[in-house]
Amino acid sequence: METEISESEKPLRVRLIADWYYTHYLAHSFISERGLRIERTTNALVELQTSQEPFDVALFHELDAGLIATGRTITEQIGLCVFDLAARTAAETGYHDSITYLE
Repeated sequence: METEISESEKPLRVRLIADWYYTHYLAHSFISERGLRIERTTNALVELQTSQEPFDVALFHELDAGLIATGRTITEQIGLCVFDLAARTAAETGYHDSITYLE
């Protein structure tokens, strides 16, 4: 005889962040890689990936001037990344609060 599991007892299904992202970031704060942004590639962190060591690669989406994802992805070695918080307000995006990966 099978026992029925109620909805509250079922495990939560969590989507991977890479399968879910904003198509535009105009109304959303996000994490950005400083070096790419300084080189004029606006970007948003999508996922930390594992290649040979845990979390050794960061995956970013390129954003256009309107903060819309272009469909292009960029991968960077996480040890070389300097992450900034891109805080959105109604008027602008402010980049601050540098986050650095330490081993």
